[in-house]
Amino acid sequence: MCQTTLTQKRWSSDILFSVAFRAPKEIHEAWKSAWVLHVYGFHEMSLEMEQVNLRANKVRLLANIF
Repeated sequence: MCQTTLTQKRWSSDILFSVAFRAPKEIHEAWKSAWVLHVYGFHEMSLEMEQVNLRANKVRLLANIF
């Protein structure tokens, strides 16, 4: 993954998801929640507040790990 990133000189969603998928389940789930919040909460603005809160809590757990 690092070599691919260096070759492309940038990250991509494919690379990030591949790395997150190999991480422990909690990290993978938090990463997936963060991505959903970004795409459907920010770009699409299609999430209900309950969905945002549920996913935000998972992302907070990830933030607390680091």
